[in-house]
Amino acid sequence: MTLPTRKVAGRFLAGLLGTAIPMLLVACTSSAGSAAVSRRAAAATVPAGPSAAQLADGHWVRMAAPPIPVCETATGVWDGSALVIIESGTAPCRTGAEAYDPATNRWGRLPAPPPPVGQYPLAAWGGGKLVLVSSRTGSAAAWSPSARRWVGLPRVPATTVISLTWTGAMFLAITSRQAYQATGRAWRLAGRRWRPLRSLPPVWHGWYASAPAATVGRSVYVLAHEFHGKLSKHNISGSSRLLRRTAAGWTVLPLPRPAAQGWALLLAALDGRLLATGTSCSAMGCMEEVGAASLITPGAGPSGPHATALSPPGSIGLPFPQGIAAGPRAVVVTYSVGGNTLAGSGADSRDVRIYDPLTGRWLTGPRAANTSGSAAYWTPDGVVSLGQDGGWLLRPASRRHAAVG
Repeated sequence: MTLPTRKVAGRFLAGLLGTAIPMLLVACTSSAGSAAVSRRAAAATVPAGPSAAQLADGHWVRMAAPPIPVCETATGVWDGSALVIIESGTAPCRTGAEAYDPATNRWGRLPAPPPPVGQYPLAAWGGGKLVLVSSRTGSAAAWSPSARRWVGLPRVPATTVISLTWTGAMFLAITSRQAYQATGRAWRLAGRRWRPLRSLPPVWHGWYASAPAATVGRSVYVLAHEFHGKLSKHNISGSSRLLRRTAAGWTVLPLPRPAAQGWALLLAALDGRLLATGTSCSAMGCMEEVGAASLITPGAGPSGPHATALSPPGSIGLPFPQGIAAGPRAVVVTYSVGGNTLAGSGADSRDVRIYDPLTGRWLTGPRAANTSGSAAYWTPDGVVSLGQDGGWLLRPASRRHAAVG
């Protein structure tokens, strides 16, 4: 089912109410070419994979039918060898797990995670295991591909988990509570225990609604979105700020526009910079929200971080984050998520735009076959676009491509 543009905003509101938002669990690195935000210094989550030019000259391949139909509430994460899809079991979908190998175009069925963990889960891969945490209950479990089984973990000792990230050294969970002057809490998984870290700075007029994290070099960054409350009956305000983890706690970095506006739903490391994606509107009452993305250079001199808007040339805007797949050598933008044509984007649902972080230029990708996608994922063998009609894989070519802007 295609999401009407108006209803996409409901996903962001759902995040405020403790519902996990299906978002891209991918990232890229600066030097090692891994992915989960350097996940960065330690274990690579996503290998370097194809270049922007190879993807632009690639072609779409129909994916094999999955063992379990993929729903919009599914969560996906690369586990080092396959794309693992977790189905939360929200009606009418079934609870379960499956793995897709893009190299062979084959699916395999996996054991379903424990029921409490599968409720609107967040997932992160690193250190040889996949950790799954329910955003509603805090229940947690770990999946080992070698053992092919789920192992129960202690519950995160706080409700409303808003992000889960492998930093290259630890699994970092950030929790929030809906109360004014609330403080976001941070936890690290140490063995089989969740140990508290320094809390995030308090939100004096609200609470944290989302807090994606990424690692650049040895620094862990969080792009925290603050919910400030209702300005009117249909208008909910908020803003984002960039935090860097230090030995003393969290340092607030000045975050210029455009990165300071809108909802932060994805933060990924990209060649020493941070790729932040979300929605361009800072208020829930906007009826023509479109996606927004920024490239943030964390240490840009004494003035602090520098942010540059990332947008395809011409009048085409960006879709919501679910339609963006980021890898070390390319950022692939698909427009089939959120409606046939997103309000204000100026794009057709089959358009594909590819950003080359090495040259800073945009390429035009092959027209997408899927016009009703629910999420896009980066893999080392191409970009997966999943939807109610199954899925399509953008296989890369080997020859180069001319830029369009």
